[in-house]
Amino acid sequence: MHQLRFPAQQFRAMPAPSGRARVGLFYCPASAIPSELMDWRDVNPREVNPRSATYKAIVSTLMEEPERFHERNRGITVVAKDVTFDEKRQEVVISLADKTQHGVVDGSHTLHAILEGQKLMSDEPWPAHVFIIAKTGIDPEQIAEVAANSRTIPSLRTTVTAIPSRSLDVKRESSVSSHARPRSRPERTHSRS
Repeated sequence: MHQLRFPAQQFRAMPAPSGRARVGLFYCPASAIPSELMDWRDVNPREVNPRSATYKAIVSTLMEEPERFHERNRGITVVAKDVTFDEKRQEVVISLADKTQHGVVDGSHTLHAILEGQKLMSDEPWPAHVFIIAKTGIDPEQIAEVAANSRTIPSLRTTVTAIPSRSLDVKRESSVSSHARPRSRPERTHSRS
């Protein structure tokens, strides 16, 4: 069995509502993503395309606004044999045993861009963090379905840009403190017929 370690300040684990699957969630510094994870992509038939618009957008955020990366990227989803959190070392340990059943089912473009970014980073701290979803207990015959469905979920960036800006303004106005000036209401006129 192969074990990969990811530094993480916090880790959340939860069981699926049915079956034996479990999900672990955490953020990891992009600078600490182990390069060996790239060898565990056989469960995802999609190849990385560094010329795609998606890949270029990932790289752009990583290099130009790394502190915002975790907000703009869906992250990496891994199907694993086991996932544990070592509280003493503040590390998530992902155990992988079979390349036909375990590995990256979504986020290969993100993973590739991060590993390329690691090569370019100097000794200065890199503020980029990536969201990791680790799933265990997935039936082997469901892994292809999990990989296919992961790619069809719209990204956060798409969802946010699809919201009309007017509705964002309304939300912002509703959160104004009680010291704000009340809006004047148009007077109602009654017509007599």
